[in-house]
Amino acid sequence: MSCERCKHLDDEILITMPIHLRAAMALAADNVAAGVIKEIEGDLDFPFERASKEAPLGKDSWSDITYHRFECTSCGQRFKLAAETYHGRGGQWEAE
Repeated sequence: MSCERCKHLDDEILITMPIHLRAAMALAADNVAAGVIKEIEGDLDFPFERASKEAPLGKDSWSDITYHRFECTSCGQRFKLAAETYHGRGGQWEAE
């Protein structure tokens, strides 16, 4: 269950287009920078800090599979960002 600090992250974001992935990455990046969440698992080839600064547009500029898990620094609620970016199979941002 989310706390007051992270409850705004509970809304699921369906990723069906690159703009949705950019929005989810920006949401996560802003909250990492603010100290609300921290990354606890992710793609070692594209750590979140690097991935969030690069435009997620597909194979030429990004990993085919984007996978990052985060945890609220206050309550421990976990969140997941997962998407297949190259073939357009989509993905989502969600509370776990």
